Order: sequence, then C-alpha cells, then structure tokens
Amino acid sequence: MDFPLIAQVATLESRVPFLHFFDGFRTSHEISKVELLTPEDMRSLIDDDLVRAHRKRALSPDNPVIRGTAQNPDVFFQARETVNPYYLDCPDIVQKVIEFLLAPTVPSEPRP
Repeated sequence: MDFPLIAQVATLESRVPFLHFFDGFRTSHEISKVELLTPEDMRSLIDDDLVRAHRKRALSPDNPVIRGTAQNPDVFFQARETVNPYYLDCPDIVQKVIEFLLAPTVPSEPRP
C-alpha cells in the first residue's frame, strides 16, 4: 500500500508522471498479513492544494487551451529544456515523500 501512495504524492508534488505497478503473480497470489491504510489516513497524507492544482491544470472544454502545436526543432528543443528543472528536482522530492509517508506506517520496533 505504500508504493502506490508514494507514486501518487510524488507525481502531484513533482508534476512528473509516475508509472506504478505490482510484479504480478506472486504479489497477487501471496498470502501475508497486511495492515491497510484507511482512506482517512491516505487523505491526510495527500496535500489537498496539490490535488486542486493538478485538477486546475487538466484539459477541459470549459477552459480550452492549445498545447503541442507544430514546432520547428529549435523551438521544440527549447520547450523540452524548460522541463529539465522538474526532472532534476524529482529524486529529492521522491526521497522526501518516502520519508514523510513511511514515518507513520513503518513500526518503530521490528515485529516478531
């Protein structure tokens, strides 16, 4: 339950898309004890302002914008260079999110 939440919070904060998936058969068919986070716990860990900002940037017929029009290679390159700070900041953001989210979910003492 931690990794999907980490991916969601990190993508909201960094504005870089994340792809999260589980490893398949073993994960889906393994029997183990898992302590689930409640929806209230998850909601408390996600910043509502980041969610609102994400939704505000969404495409909508009520607020049309033009994105990705025809560009020459030089303009395309300049546009791609403007996103570099988002990707450069991403590892630090992910590390911060992991530390923030795992603090309440990781037990302070190992379980027997």
